[in-house]
Amino acid sequence: MKKRPSRKRQEPFLHPHSSGSGLSAGNPSSRGFLATGTFLAVLVTLPLLGQSSPTEPTPPRSVIGAQELVEVERPPSGELEKAGNAILPAISVNLGSRVYRSTNIARVETADSAMVVENNLGINASWAETMIAGYRVKPSLILLGQRAYHGRFHLSGKDKKKDDLQAMDYEFRMAMLAMEIGLTESWTTNVSYEFDKLMDFYEGEALYNAKAPTLSIRKMWQMTKKTLITAEPRLRYASTQTLKQHPVAGAFFDDDGDNMQLSSTLTLIHSFGPEDRGLLMPSMGFMRTQYLRDDATGRIDYLLTAALNASYQWKPWLGTQVFANFGHKFANSKGERLTGAGSKYDVWDFGLALSGNWNF
Repeated sequence: MKKRPSRKRQEPFLHPHSSGSGLSAGNPSSRGFLATGTFLAVLVTLPLLGQSSPTEPTPPRSVIGAQELVEVERPPSGELEKAGNAILPAISVNLGSRVYRSTNIARVETADSAMVVENNLGINASWAETMIAGYRVKPSLILLGQRAYHGRFHLSGKDKKKDDLQAMDYEFRMAMLAMEIGLTESWTTNVSYEFDKLMDFYEGEALYNAKAPTLSIRKMWQMTKKTLITAEPRLRYASTQTLKQHPVAGAFFDDDGDNMQLSSTLTLIHSFGPEDRGLLMPSMGFMRTQYLRDDATGRIDYLLTAALNASYQWKPWLGTQVFANFGHKFANSKGERLTGAGSKYDVWDFGLALSGNWNF
């Protein structure tokens, strides 16, 4: 049996996802800045464009946090959603892979580039919409597992390789219970509670847990038959627990400590192509994360984001996506003292995804 390289402490990399929010919701998939919460938003917007809602739970962007949340995102694949009922939900199983290049793999001031491969498995249980007190209510349960591999191949001679980055490989697990409430035709609110876990899958050990309730409100404007705009502010509280120190030197969980996130995203969604199988989604966002526990109390991080995503549904069960995302992070003076080179950075992530979805 081939022996796996030792996970010795290596300099000078920080953990690529240590950007502040507790594991989640908006947070691993991807350094493409995907967010589970934003996926839920699209389920409502697609019918307004004449499309049926996909059922694939887009994985969260940042393993340790939603600090890099950007966009409202339609998953690159999703068979047309089957309606569940008030008791028995519709079940969908989703498989996906994303390949992308990051210009700043460690999310620090001095950047190193690398390629990342992410493999995802998701299960989504969606119950039928029910009228309660005059409001449309739709519950759902999302289970997600993701593994990420860094530096397995490279596009440039400057990209970091597997031997430099293997200690950054991770497994992320999430369970989310969500309740979407339709207030009017254009106003929707979503309440969710999730549990997240970050794993060292080589050693089979848990590194980090987070529990996070989230409240969001979404406003939609129908511009044309094929175009709409959404605005969505979100409030999220993360209760965090570090179980084991990360093996890479300097990669302490800088979001180790309860924190409150306030974010807002503005997205344009435009459908195109035969039967509106394609979606083009430019977006921009802002996030403020305030830390509330232990030595991190008083630390505040800020993140500005922009994204351009295009997806196409080739078959009812098969879709593809290309994306380009930009993030700019900075912090207050205490954040600069605590996190050093990780307190500010610029990063571009760009790549493609392939995904399949099956309903039961």
